Amino acid sequence: GLREFNLESAEPPDLDAVLASFPEGTYSFAGSTVTGECIKGEAFLSHQIAPATVLLTPLDGQIISVDQLVLSWEAVAGAERYVVELNNEDSGSEFTFEVFPPTTSVAIPSHFLQPGSEYQFAVGVKTASGNVTFVELFVFTAP
Repeated sequence: GLREFNLESAEPPDLDAVLASFPEGTYSFAGSTVTGECIKGEAFLSHQIAPATVLLTPLDGQIISVDQLVLSWEAVAGAERYVVELNNEDSGSEFTFEVFPPTTSVAIPSHFLQPGSEYQFAVGVKTASGNVTFVELFVFTAP
């Protein structure tokens, strides 16, 4: 079943318009399970935007061997955790995991990668507000 709801937007040209569309505050949710049970919940939406990190390795567009992929990024003050995503753009497979400061790099085992594929690598900084700001790039694995 659905356990969480993520609001994701592209880099808007007018952040104020996006924030105005989704005012800060508590939102109520209601729904039903597949068996018809009624469920309710609440969540607080904060406008405290998390700071972005800088991706260090690999470089955007770099071609790298599947046995040498190390994802790294700069530390961000106030980060409670980093959400790391690695998506295979060819097969649709996705890996998402969270790491805690002071960790700022992860070596990806070669058996998780496919030679000759395009990957999107992203790191999100998650702060105490619960908001996450992602930075992403593309990398290619050598055939």
